[in-house]
Formats: sequence, structure tokens, C-alpha cells
Amino acid sequence: MSTARLRVFLDGRFRVESRDGADLTPRGAKDCGLIALLLTSQHGERSRTWLQSKLWSDRGPEQAAGSLRQSVTKVRKAFGDVQEVLYSNRQCVGIDLDAVEVVRAPEAEFLEGIDVRDQEFEAWLTAQRMHAPAVSLPPQPMPAQGAVPRCVVLRAGGQTGRPGAAGWMSQIVFDMIARALAETFDVTILQPGGAPSPGPAWRIDIDCAMHAGDGFVVRLAMMDDVTGRHLWSAHRAFSKLGAQIIEHEGVIALVQELCQSYGETLLAELPEAELLARPDALCCLGVQRLFSMEAREIDAADTLFAQAHALRPRGLYLAWRAHVREIQLVERVNADVGALKDESEMLLRRAFEMEPNNSMVLALLAINRLHFVGDVQVALQYARRAVHANYGNAMAWWALSAGHLKLDDPAKSYGCARMAVSLALGTPLEFWTQSQLSGAAMAVRKLSEAQSLLQNVSFARPDFRPPLRYLLALHATNEEWADARAAAERLKVLEPGFSIDQLANDRDYPVSLLHRPYGLKRDRILALL
Repeated sequence: MSTARLRVFLDGRFRVESRDGADLTPRGAKDCGLIALLLTSQHGERSRTWLQSKLWSDRGPEQAAGSLRQSVTKVRKAFGDVQEVLYSNRQCVGIDLDAVEVVRAPEAEFLEGIDVRDQEFEAWLTAQRMHAPAVSLPPQPMPAQGAVPRCVVLRAGGQTGRPGAAGWMSQIVFDMIARALAETFDVTILQPGGAPSPGPAWRIDIDCAMHAGDGFVVRLAMMDDVTGRHLWSAHRAFSKLGAQIIEHEGVIALVQELCQSYGETLLAELPEAELLARPDALCCLGVQRLFSMEAREIDAADTLFAQAHALRPRGLYLAWRAHVREIQLVERVNADVGALKDESEMLLRRAFEMEPNNSMVLALLAINRLHFVGDVQVALQYARRAVHANYGNAMAWWALSAGHLKLDDPAKSYGCARMAVSLALGTPLEFWTQSQLSGAAMAVRKLSEAQSLLQNVSFARPDFRPPLRYLLALHATNEEWADARAAAERLKVLEPGFSIDQLANDRDYPVSLLHRPYGLKRDRILALL
């Protein structure tokens, strides 16, 4: 017999009952919507800012926060003697899932007839009815015959050149690929001749050959092991080995190209129903949406990362959710800075506990320490650990560059940023790393290069605000007044309340390089007033 103190009917007409059948349903549609939003979260909790964005998206931050407080009060009043089932603090609102029995009726429509009258809630409701489970469920085991291929890595070293050199290089590249795939995807790495694949497999062939002294060639190919279909291949020839192969920029870039192609092929090959059941596919979609830099897509990315974590709990997915808060801070799409910081801190703490050696978790933790906490030395420690864990992680190099820039070491920052750009080519991170390189270029007084990079970024992401802010400053510095005014007008559209005075004089406004001796002219910016 159930010991739950409340019964909630989410399918069909929404209703809340006490254990003895008394109707405890709140009267307001948004109050009912609040309960539904909480019961469909993984742990029964949602952040205040997220709830406000779904129920009061047409109101200002302060008004929305006040409306949420009133709604919490109304729900508690409706619950009467069991009002403690609903709890709240400064960061979130939650409902005790152990105290609630959710009654299912698969033949009925989810939240039938509910009329919250908020476009964001309606978008969420539509998505729930189409794809998402209506009730928070414990993580389910992944099916053995799922749609995500299990990757078989095949080593095949060449026979020319120094005895054993090509085979040794193939094995090192094998290790690099295995590490990079395991950090990001839900894969089982197998070797030829070992245990049979538990399901459909993709095969990755690695061929290395030595030539002309220290020269070498690396070829990677990805095949469908069941059908024999060619999925992707690429090769690179290098004049000499130089540094260790794991630090060879060209080899690293080739491995990252493979990983990017793996993710793209994964999304292209999976039917939608299977894609939504695969955590790594959801994560890939989330990264794509996150770096679109559009407010709604950023929220959608957070949902995708949360769904991925519900399917397969990983620190990686929690770390990406923390980075959502970082981007919301940079883009000023959420005015509650305190809540963003607290949520990010909580998510990263859990992420680090789960995957302390994952280079992406370490890189995103470094960025958090840098921007939310302001501890540059600790941020650099995590960034260096991230690079050491995976030399090919563009975000790790991004974090290292940002840390050196904060320490006023522009030469190191510029070098790290160039490495990040090289590794991110053709990925959703490409424009993000170019943004960091533009800042480092300004720091080493390469203002023309910085301006060119920012123009590229702004072309690729026209609604991304940081490049517009610095483009305005650079145009004004160069006395390109028409372009500077055009950037200012665009910022006014994207950022209500923006002003030239704020950009030039407010040291809390995110244009920190403007206040450092890097050649940007504040007096010329103020001339635009």
C-alpha cells in the first residue's frame, strides 16, 4: 500500500488529492503548471529562474520572481496539512517525490485542457506531449541492442621505416581515440579478437606509416562493421614527428576530426525515437543548441543535458548544464546572477565527484572558477589538468588561454587560444574559440587580427553579444564611426538598456579588456555619446 501523502493526476484533467481522496487542486492554472513542472524534473526540483522563464516569460525578472513566490504560497495553502511536501529556498523550488504518487493514464492526454497562457510553457508542454516522459523516472538501463553503435577500434601499423615505429604510433593513436570517445560518448571500446560486440558496431581503422626519415602518415577510417559501409575517413602526412605524438598538433586535430564526425554521423544515422533514448546523442544536440547563442535554444540545451543525465548519470552532462549558466551570465539572458552562480556551483561539484578525470568536466570547472569565483590560480590548475587529461580538448585550451589572460600573460594566452581554434575547426565550438583568440590578439596588440576574428564570429552568430561589444570598441578606436554606431544599434536591439556610457564606464559590464592597456580607446568610444 502506498505511503504517499498526495496523489497527482498528470494525464487527463489535472487533479491533486489527499490520501483520503479530498480535492487539494490549486485553483490557478499557473499554480497547477508549477506542480507539473516540478513533477517532471529528475529530482523534483527546478531553479527559480527556470520556473519563472516557463510561467512568466513575459514579465521582468523582479515581477516574475514575485509571481513565483505568490504561486508557491498558493500551492502550499491548497495542500493544507501536507504543505511541507512543497519546499523552496533562494535557488530552487522542489516537491518531495517520495511523498507524491503520480497516477498515470496512458490513454489520456498529458495535462489535458490546462491553460497557462504563457508561450514558453506551451512550448514545454508541446515537447512533453511529443517526446518526453510525463513523470520523472529513475534512470533506466540502456538496451543491449540500442541504436548507438559500439565502437571497435582496429589497429593496423605499417611495415615501412624503422622496425616497429609505425605499430607503436598506431597504438598511441589508438589510446588517444579511445580516451577522446569515452570522454564524450556512450561507447564500449573493443579490440579485434576480443569479446564479440554486444550490438551493431562501427569499426575505426588506424594506419600509420613512416617515410623519408622522420616523416609519417596517419590515416583514420570509420566503417559500419555490419554493412561494411564507409562512414568517414581522412589522412594527414607530416614531415617530422618532432614532439611526442600525443602533443603533435596535426595528429590531435585528426583525432578530434574523427570524434566530431562520429557525433555528426550518430545524429544523422539514428531515427528520432532512438536518438531521444541515447544520452550521448542528446548531449551532442545540447552542445549544438547551446552554442547557437539564442536564449530559447540555450534553455533547450539545458533540458537536453538534463534528459541525457536522467538516462545515464554522468558528470559530463552536469558540467554542460553548469556551462549553460556561464553562457546565460555572459549573454545576460538571466538577471539573477546569484542564482546562476549557486546552480553552477552545485552542478559542477556533483560533476567533479562523478568524473574527476574527464577533461571536459575539468575545463568547464576551470571556466567556472575563473568567471564565477574569480580564483585565477585555481582555474589555471584545473585547466592544466584538463589539457593533460586530453591534449585535444579545445575547451581545455580555451580555459587555459582565459586564465593566462586574467593573469596578464598575453603571449601565453595567445598561444593557447590559437591551439583551441585549431582543434575546434568545424565544430560548434569554432566561433567560441575564435572569440577567445580575438581577446588574446587584442592583448598582444594585434588589433587588426582581433577585428577580423570578431567579424567572422559576428557573421556566424549575429545575435552573440560579446563580439559586438568589442567590435564597437575597435571601430571607435579606428574612428570607423558608421560601423561603431551600427554595432551600438544592434546591441540596443539585443540587449535592452544597453548604452555607450555603460560600455565605456561600467567596470562590471563584460568588456574587461577595454579597461586594460591593450590599445582600445575609451575616449573615442565616449565620442559616440
